[in-house]
Amino acid sequence: MKDRDVYIDHAEHYQKMSYRNRYYLAAPEGKLLLSIPLEKGRNQRLPMTEVAIDNRTDWQTRHWRSIVSLYNRSPFFQYFEHHIAPLYTQSYDLLTDFNTASIQLIDRLLELELNIIFLNEYKAHYPDTEDLRTSLLPNQPEGLHPHYYQVFADRSGFLPDCSILDLLFCEALQAKLVLLPK
Repeated sequence: MKDRDVYIDHAEHYQKMSYRNRYYLAAPEGKLLLSIPLEKGRNQRLPMTEVAIDNRTDWQTRHWRSIVSLYNRSPFFQYFEHHIAPLYTQSYDLLTDFNTASIQLIDRLLELELNIIFLNEYKAHYPDTEDLRTSLLPNQPEGLHPHYYQVFADRSGFLPDCSILDLLFCEALQAKLVLLPK
């Protein structure tokens, strides 16, 4: 396995209360939760490839307005805005499609050069691989989080576990150093 190999398990079952359909943004009063609405997605027995986004609500417009409102004055928002905006204008039917597009975009913008491998057969254990499927959950005790500049840190302090968008808009390509320290 190479250092830049990232395996994404599309055959795993959806886990409610996970980051699969939610993310946090740094706001003046603390973290703001944004959640992608799902159709029958709360059913944990549903494979990820079958988790449909509920597009009856205008979630993309609401999410984008929140992002613009919070990061419009961040150092690098205007540099990345035109790259990120299509995630919130293009229609996605499946959660895996939105998540895949997001991951591939961040990989490209930060020049991470990830080798993204999609797995379509569920396995409970992958040998010689750090499995993060069940360890990256919201509201877990805080670990060690590298601090970086945040727009509202003067009001709310540093807020860990925010979306990669927070890091991207605040640190631009320096985000790569936060994500992949040497």
